[in-house]
Amino acid sequence: MKRTNKVVKLSLAALLVLNFALPMQVLAGASTKMVEMGSEERQALEECMVGLEECIEDKERIQSSLNSRINDLMAQINQFKSENSNLQKQVGDLRMDNTVLVKKIEELKTSVTEKVVTEAPKPVKETKSAKESGSGFCLACKVGNVIGPVVALPIGAVAGTVRGAANKGTAAADKGSEIMGESLPGQLAGKLGGGILGTVYGAVTGLFRGLYNGLRYGFTRPFSAESFSLADEFVAGFNPTNYKN
Repeated sequence: MKRTNKVVKLSLAALLVLNFALPMQVLAGASTKMVEMGSEERQALEECMVGLEECIEDKERIQSSLNSRINDLMAQINQFKSENSNLQKQVGDLRMDNTVLVKKIEELKTSVTEKVVTEAPKPVKETKSAKESGSGFCLACKVGNVIGPVVALPIGAVAGTVRGAANKGTAAADKGSEIMGESLPGQLAGKLGGGILGTVYGAVTGLFRGLYNGLRYGFTRPFSAESFSLADEFVAGFNPTNYKN
């Protein structure tokens, strides 16, 4: 625009000079020339304006694209912040749960320790033997050591057979039903088959265990529940294959 104004001003000045110095034909030619020069300048200016408008449109388009990307990034940042807040909350909850769990474990340890101390068996005071007591000879003890096994063997054999059959039969029935599945036919077949096999096996092993208990405890503990194989719980407390106790 500044260039065009300058050209127009120069053209007017030239026309004034030519108006006083040149004939009319020369003035007319000069005016036509100036008009032609003004048209070229206007064309150049119009072309420049078209390019400027395109540049402005490109700038607006780029600015719009950048604004869109910025908005997307801000949305992602807000989402990350929200997820981070949720994670922090979950971490806090886990820490609180861990604290409660540690406290419960400590309470359980304390409870178990107190229970063990409370239920600890008291030491049995040793009794004096017959010789230490001065009796010299315990006739009743000797008679019991002889008669005890004689009485305990048949009673222990019967009790061991019955208890062994019940113990192994129950365990085998439960195991058989577990193997055969949860269906009713499978449960029946498993309990029946396992119960029969377990009962036979338990009766045989219980017989030998009863004889063993009658012979062992009939001599060391005559007429006791151990010698008759009647100690502890009737079914669960008797294992016909365990000879350690």
